[in-house]
Amino acid sequence: MESLEGILERLVEAVDGAIVAAIGSTDGLVVEQHPPASHDLAATAAELTHVLVGVGRALGEHADAGATRELMITTEHKLAFVRVVNPELYLLVLMDPSGNLGKTRLHADEAAERLIGLLA
Repeated sequence: MESLEGILERLVEAVDGAIVAAIGSTDGLVVEQHPPASHDLAATAAELTHVLVGVGRALGEHADAGATRELMITTEHKLAFVRVVNPELYLLVLMDPSGNLGKTRLHADEAAERLIGLLA
């Protein structure tokens, strides 16, 4: 049987430039991450929850754009890609900014589907 750790491990291995992948909850907690000890993502998950709520309000409610599906944040040293799984969970892939974003989107979609199947 597939595990949360296994889904994240496959995601990190499939994405060029991926450093860590995590499942975050919309209550601001890290549910699982791979590799487990590479980065402390507790504060990141808490802050991303606020960002997702803000984006949802700004675009979904005020601009009639619908629910947030993906979010990409590029910083000086990292790229954070967030794929919303359902109203309670999201996937985060932290990667090198030169990584392959198209591949990240593809594999995050696949991981989200496997995650939904595992939790059903």
